[in-house]
Amino acid sequence: MLPGARTEGLNFLWGSLLTVTRSDLVLMSLAALVLSLFIYLFFKEIQATISQKQAAAASGIPAQAIFYVSLILLGVIVAIALKAVGGILIYALIVTPAATALQLTYRLKHMFWLSAFNGFAVSVVGLWISFHWAIPTGAAIVLTATLLLVFAIIFSPKKRH
Repeated sequence: MLPGARTEGLNFLWGSLLTVTRSDLVLMSLAALVLSLFIYLFFKEIQATISQKQAAAASGIPAQAIFYVSLILLGVIVAIALKAVGGILIYALIVTPAATALQLTYRLKHMFWLSAFNGFAVSVVGLWISFHWAIPTGAAIVLTATLLLVFAIIFSPKKRH
């Protein structure tokens, strides 16, 4: 293994599930709860801000505040999860499940739910594959997520329209 700072740098890139403590899990759970609560309470405002930021602001929705709170929450989630799963897996779990869900539905609410479910499912399947086939966990999760995305693109109901 590499000495000192190099090892720390690689841990942030790849993560280390074995070094996660109970307090890390509590912190991640709390962050997930805050994010879920924000989405639940401000879903209509988020939807308006995503689709038409200027129109949302003109109709009295605090579009700038919604936008910046969303960015801050994303940053907090990334910072908290970085130790456990690493930067590469965080990126893959933010983008790939959302891209998969986008292939399967037109409705934003369904996309949020499908994205969360996809992230959970590929994580569980990736962990199972990693355990049974003795391959790196992050790689197994990313490959599982990518495979699901490819199937979603191939069989997307949006291709029929």
